[in-house]
Amino acid sequence: MPPPRLDMFVLREGVWKDIGSSVLQIRRQVFQDEQGIARHLDEDGQDEDCLHFLVETAVGEPVGTARMWHNHLQRLAVLDRVRNQGIGFLLVASMLRTAHVQRFGHVEATAQPSALGLARLFGFDVDPVVREIAGRPHHRVSKQMIFEG
Repeated sequence: MPPPRLDMFVLREGVWKDIGSSVLQIRRQVFQDEQGIARHLDEDGQDEDCLHFLVETAVGEPVGTARMWHNHLQRLAVLDRVRNQGIGFLLVASMLRTAHVQRFGHVEATAQPSALGLARLFGFDVDPVVREIAGRPHHRVSKQMIFEG
């Protein structure tokens, strides 16, 4: 998968009070409306403790999001109409850059089967055991971070 064209999308990092409404708009559309995940499972009360990543179009329309809670990469969601354009790539790359800056020894996440290709692209190890999370199949994925010097 090629990296996204940076002239098409803008990535913002922020806290819930600053970008939470845009983040929630995307997550409700993807997780609740599209995937049928119960609202209380997605909106778990932890958002204020997380660092959020938001991708917008060049004209400011929110199209993708993810959150990071310590070394856990969570809630990656991209609107259906803009999938396969590199937004997931941009989100994961940004979270891994943040994990590197914060010197996390490893990062972990759970991924639906449709996201395993992206996880493997970034060198995540994939646990073959399938677990049900929020009524959907997921795999645990993890990645050891490498630091030079």
